[in-house]
Amino acid sequence: MGVGLAAGIGLMRVSLIDTTIVIDIVPGDRTINAMTALAWYHSTQQPNKDRPTVFNYVSYNDNRVRLIDFIKKNRRYAILAEESSQCRMWPPSIYFVSNTFLYRILFLVLHLTPAIMFSLVERWYNRKPQIMKFYRKIKFFNKTIEHFATNEWHFTNNNTRAMVNEMSKADRKRFDASLDFRWESMFVHLYRATVLYFLNERFTKEYHQKKFIYKERLNFCISWIIYVSAAYWFLTLLANLINTLV
Repeated sequence: MGVGLAAGIGLMRVSLIDTTIVIDIVPGDRTINAMTALAWYHSTQQPNKDRPTVFNYVSYNDNRVRLIDFIKKNRRYAILAEESSQCRMWPPSIYFVSNTFLYRILFLVLHLTPAIMFSLVERWYNRKPQIMKFYRKIKFFNKTIEHFATNEWHFTNNNTRAMVNEMSKADRKRFDASLDFRWESMFVHLYRATVLYFLNERFTKEYHQKKFIYKERLNFCISWIIYVSAAYWFLTLLANLINTLV
């Protein structure tokens, strides 16, 4: 969620994550239901003193979703939203890479270089530099989650399945702990919930229409300048290489 939040407000531009893996996430409300049901289930079972029983609440075995699908669907609903958050500093655009060397290059270009420029502006206005501190935290965060974000993790959930099967129909309806649901039902609310509960603010349609449009246009122009410059540099390098060989 931290990666999505930082990317959503436009500050995180690259992250060290393998998008081909299956991400093992579960909705928070169903997790709470499972914990509540577990208290009842534990009281009805004979405890095993020699071997503790482990209840893994995971989606990998019953309702898996790949990280690339998770990203695409959340980005789609964020784009379709007419409102915007006032915390958005720039249009969201992020690259996910699994190669450490490529990540370091992109971090230098997309994070460190803009951070230095904004830090100079902050010092010009006699303000305390904050942007460099933020990007140091991003670098530390990516380094911390690298092993977990580039590998799949498998856990069995047979005990959790047995608990759900023991529940009556009324209890299943009241404390729904099963993973039989459509991910779309979560994605459609995740963007708004992030702004409301993580950023603690309300959506403002007026902000999106009047104050954020120019940033989107500026971001479009800057992106095309970078693409054209990179293409020109590549073609020039290729032409010099051909001339050298000929």
